[in-house]
Amino acid sequence: MNGSTIGFAGWSAEQEMRCNGVETLRPMRILRLPIDDVSDQHDSALLARFADDCDVVFVELPAHATGSALQTIIRTGTPLLAAMPGGMSQHELRHLCRLAEESKSIAAVSRPLRFLPTVERIRANDQKVDLIWGEFVRTADQPRSGHIAEIVDLVVLLIGSRGIQRLDAKSIVEDDRAETLVLSIRFQNTGLAVMRFRVCDGEPENSTLNISGSWGTVNLFDGVRPQLPELIVAEARAFAGRTISDLRVARGEESFVFDGFRFHVGRPAALDEAQDTARVVEQIMERLRQHDSLAI
Repeated sequence: MNGSTIGFAGWSAEQEMRCNGVETLRPMRILRLPIDDVSDQHDSALLARFADDCDVVFVELPAHATGSALQTIIRTGTPLLAAMPGGMSQHELRHLCRLAEESKSIAAVSRPLRFLPTVERIRANDQKVDLIWGEFVRTADQPRSGHIAEIVDLVVLLIGSRGIQRLDAKSIVEDDRAETLVLSIRFQNTGLAVMRFRVCDGEPENSTLNISGSWGTVNLFDGVRPQLPELIVAEARAFAGRTISDLRVARGEESFVFDGFRFHVGRPAALDEAQDTARVVEQIMERLRQHDSLAI
């Protein structure tokens, strides 16, 4: 049986984790494209040829190049998983969604927190989450919108509703301390999330994310910081393994599971889910600009 080819466009510490994680899957081979821009036709053509040679592509590029790179890969039809640390606008994601639909392409956005073992267990057992509350701490070099997007994606996934009934957001500055964002979201299925976002002054601090339902209460982020590399690897292995297996079935070939691979319940965010998350983040930013809270 011929091995599958997994490509990595762009490079970062997280991209290296993904590469090391899927490198252990067999049978397969790795291709790398150390590129950080696709602004001219030569780079775009190079990326398109690279994607054509791969069964799956993982993409992590600077924010200014991500949109163009994703368009190029989507047009080739090669499935992709994109990391977007800085976030992407609702408008940009809507355009990518249309392009993926027209090209019948598989495109997803990296959301490693979906692969927390407790999240996978709750989703596998179809347990209802009614209330979420927590404090989320980021370092000063993390983009605020990207950090909020990752948490909002997880909250929407756990609550099980994309419909928002009311969204309140306030920015608070105490003395000379960094700005703190307080956020409350009431969902149409009556689920409620209350969150506090702040920047740590020095060493990274642990965040807390408590979820509650009739089954009890648990802190999802208990010790999550050391787990993050494991979650990034789990997501990469799950996306590569499941996507390639599904493509083989679609081509009428025998499905298989890579050596040492375990399918996860979790999936990265689909483009339409990422678009919904971007919409919520833009509403949050608009509330902060208004210094007010309004019903949606």
